[in-house]
Amino acid sequence: MASNWKVLLPFLAPAIAPNYLEQITSHYLRCVKKLLLITYYWPPCGGVSVQRWLKHVKYLRAFGWEPVVFTAEGADYPSIDTTLAQEIPEGIQVIKQPIWEPYGMYRKLTGRKEGKQMQSAFNEEAKQPSLAQRAAVYVRSNFFIPDARMFWRKSSVKLLKAWLCDNPIDAIVSNGTPHT
Repeated sequence: MASNWKVLLPFLAPAIAPNYLEQITSHYLRCVKKLLLITYYWPPCGGVSVQRWLKHVKYLRAFGWEPVVFTAEGADYPSIDTTLAQEIPEGIQVIKQPIWEPYGMYRKLTGRKEGKQMQSAFNEEAKQPSLAQRAAVYVRSNFFIPDARMFWRKSSVKLLKAWLCDNPIDAIVSNGTPHT
């Protein structure tokens, strides 16, 4: 019987403290922790990789975390699904940093059409890759270490260092691949 007051408190509180909701909201805002999510895969990217963190971001607020997303702008994603942008919760801060990727050069080298989506490791459907395709795989494997998105790292670190000076964060999650 002594614990029944906990059940009745939300009903009695407005009579006891008229600004009860403001107090609860103020308390909630003080208790919310901020999470910086660093992810390459974010809408309009499609596929499985974007789903994981899009769904996490959708429900993090219910557990006291306010997500801030850092992602690539102008990325050459392997698949596109523009409808996923509708699932981003309202008010979520998304920070974007432009990225340069070598896939445009690869398309020119192999004669592929501009705008055709690329697989991240220059994998092709052809059973017998051409000399240009084999050369591209060699270059990708030996010069783009750890991956072809390595050109995003330096500018992203610079931007985030400056941003973090003015915006305190309680936790950082980096989602990979890519490993840069």
